[in-house]
Amino acid sequence: MAQMVRALLEERFQLRTRVEKQDAPGYDLVVGKNGARLQLSPDQTPTERQPDSAPGAQSSAAGIGGGRTIPDGPLPRGSIRLKDNELTASAVTLTALAAFLSRQLDGLVTDRTNITSLVDLKLRFQPDLQPARIPLESILRGGGTNVAPPTRSAASIAAALQQLGLQLAAVKRSIDVFIIDSVQYPSEN
Repeated sequence: MAQMVRALLEERFQLRTRVEKQDAPGYDLVVGKNGARLQLSPDQTPTERQPDSAPGAQSSAAGIGGGRTIPDGPLPRGSIRLKDNELTASAVTLTALAAFLSRQLDGLVTDRTNITSLVDLKLRFQPDLQPARIPLESILRGGGTNVAPPTRSAASIAAALQQLGLQLAAVKRSIDVFIIDSVQYPSEN
């Protein structure tokens, strides 16, 4: 199916693309020297809903992240909430936590802990929000209201993870980058 769609786009729009390898910053989530200090979830039954794949699994009272907001109160199993300076998770894998952290940082976070249990988490962050970014296009148009949300720094997240005996190790990754070389208005039917 994907090949058919690609062929259609190439024919109809004269779309020319290529895939190129590029180095990109990232992080590995690893266990610290003294071992992980995680609270296992009392119910180890796998959840159908994990934050790395479920819409709305992430909360954003401070404008950080995306998806629907999970209301205050008890978290559903398989959910992560980031509100103010606190991250709370209920019955999540560390792989799901890594995927969540990828959205908070400017780089892919990969779980390298080899811990497969479901965990409950409560992390307190230092309030070191980086300043909000205003896109240049918005300033030039006289807008200024389309402000990108502030993000937490890798240092703040790493310090919070140390509470759990986990660390973020900076790495360079080779990733595939999809590049569009040319595209034209569609041809007639």
